[in-house]
Amino acid sequence: MRIRVALNKDWLGRWLPVAIWMAVIFFLSAQRTLLNVSQHWLEDLINSAGHLTEYSILSFLLARAYNGTRARIVIVVFVALLYALSDEWHQSFVPGRDASVIDLFVDALGTLIGSVIWTRRHKAVLPHDVTSNP
Repeated sequence: MRIRVALNKDWLGRWLPVAIWMAVIFFLSAQRTLLNVSQHWLEDLINSAGHLTEYSILSFLLARAYNGTRARIVIVVFVALLYALSDEWHQSFVPGRDASVIDLFVDALGTLIGSVIWTRRHKAVLPHDVTSNP
């Protein structure tokens, strides 16, 4: 007996990049060390820039996958922040890494930046952007 599974190419094209990017974030979080920088401040700066970039990209990809109307951006931000929280928790089990509230804050900032870029680029519609006829 042959079972046929139909994949919606549009759905796959929107969600596969999200899954791949989440896997990249997970992989990077599983590494003991990512940098070998002698100055602590420079390592912190690069680490924060990485977190900001990772989560900006993630929220942008999530907004794209959800076809991010601004009403759905709330969902995008929630999902990205939930993933950031799980990422910090995951790092707490990796030798040489730890969970950081500062990293979580930077992840949240990146999430907001990616969402804003999506909404500005695609002119997503907020409920208060819609003019109602009296």
